[in-house]
Amino acid sequence: MTWSAPRLLRHGVLLLLLASAAPPSLAQAPARAQAPASAPAPVVTGRETTADSVKGYLPAQLSADEVDAIIAATIAEAGATGPKDMGKVMGLVKPKVAGRTDMGKLSEQVKARLAAAS
Repeated sequence: MTWSAPRLLRHGVLLLLLASAAPPSLAQAPARAQAPASAPAPVVTGRETTADSVKGYLPAQLSADEVDAIIAATIAEAGATGPKDMGKVMGLVKPKVAGRTDMGKLSEQVKARLAAAS
């Protein structure tokens, strides 16, 4: 089976939707810990089932070391020299890690690396 560009795009969009349906905090923590103590059992069970179902379709999450290595390589690739190059670096690094790491944390890591580089 060959994948055409539109089909790959739909696949990428699907992964982003699934990732947003199960944010890392929901996918990594037990649902009972996130549910209020007063939540009825079916609500908790529903969350556990949803998180488990969605996790099966998501790509494996990158480790902190892998993300750090990708950021370092991307900064070198972009020739970034400081915080002014944040947009350029983020534009290059996002497709490399999409759906496999928390984008908020990624942005913080890139910003810290660029600040240290200047």
